[in-house]
Amino acid sequence: MAVLKPPMWTESVLQALPYWVGYQRGRYSGHWLTEGAIVAELTSLIAGYLGRNCTVVREKSASDLAEGFGAERIDVFVDSPLGANREQSVIEVKPADAMKKRVTEDLKKLAKVLQNTNDNQQGLRAFLILVGEQKLPERFVKVTEDESPYAIRVNRSHERVDGYDHIVAVPRRVCIAASSLKSRKNVHSATLIEILKLPI
Repeated sequence: MAVLKPPMWTESVLQALPYWVGYQRGRYSGHWLTEGAIVAELTSLIAGYLGRNCTVVREKSASDLAEGFGAERIDVFVDSPLGANREQSVIEVKPADAMKKRVTEDLKKLAKVLQNTNDNQQGLRAFLILVGEQKLPERFVKVTEDESPYAIRVNRSHERVDGYDHIVAVPRRVCIAASSLKSRKNVHSATLIEILKLPI
């Protein structure tokens, strides 16, 4: 399956998120980050990377992008010029330790956006970002017997999205920050999963 490279902002932003998580853990020990706080930081990081010519919107109405939605909202919408074209992305965010059901619900929401995209949103890309505080999303990340954080990799196999025969979730990248180079026990992480249409 031929897949486009992730948007350029993902490389910088994905690496920044785990360090931000570690910084917040140092400031507020014993208090776990909320999903809203993660979304706010993600939005700020993307906007900072792309600059003034882009649009980064929190809580975008899903009905603005695709048919078949009511009051549902997308966590983050990115609209950025890319030469003569536009690069648009919809992003859902979850903590890495979120219940499997909640992660699956986000995958299905993003799949629905892709399947029912409005004519003026052709080429839209969809991503789920899982952010872990001392946690890895083992559903999408390989965890081996090697305890070193450097041994952490995304699971390259794709997962079909429930209810969508031709749409899959593909782990693209995981970035980490760890207090020790010898152990992944306290590693913070940000994992990028892209939701893609398969050729019919």
